[in-house]
Amino acid sequence: MKHAPLQQDDLASHAVLLAYMSDMTLLHTALEGHPAAEVAMASLDHSLQFLDDFRVDEWLLFHTDSPHAAEGRALTHGSFFTSDGRLVAEVTQRGLTRH
Repeated sequence: MKHAPLQQDDLASHAVLLAYMSDMTLLHTALEGHPAAEVAMASLDHSLQFLDDFRVDEWLLFHTDSPHAAEGRALTHGSFFTSDGRLVAEVTQRGLTRH
């Protein structure tokens, strides 16, 4: 499915959409080692820093990791890179992960 490009000069829309994208799947990173786990998840806090200009209608790599997940809580981290390797945003999220 092909999507229409966003307005080039509307950087606020790109930032809003990246914020949404960063929250959609980041907590799932904490469950990578437990694919069969049935867990309810909820975000406790979500911090996003924009480091450079970007477009969400162009290719972005979302690299994620979870440095800590235990006792019903998880810490996750993500970095957004453009196709030319520029780091454009960093996100950190803490969440509940309960059976």
